[in-house]
Amino acid sequence: MSCSSLETSLPWYEKLFGTPPTQRPMDGLAEWHFADSTEVQLHENKANAGKSTLTIGVLPIEPEHKRLTEQGLKRGQSS
Repeated sequence: MSCSSLETSLPWYEKLFGTPPTQRPMDGLAEWHFADSTEVQLHENKANAGKSTLTIGVLPIEPEHKRLTEQGLKRGQSS
């Protein structure tokens, strides 16, 4: 996923994923590794910021919704 400022975006994603990045392999890049074949990269790229899509499936949803709300992350308006 692209962001305009990695340092500004990191705290939000750390709340979302519940952990700091697994590694920071180079300037402008943070990675979260969740399983052998599952990872998310957050890359500083101002030209493409806001144009990425990430789908996360979580079951059951209720405990995760509560955790995110307690972290101060609120869901957006449904479309």
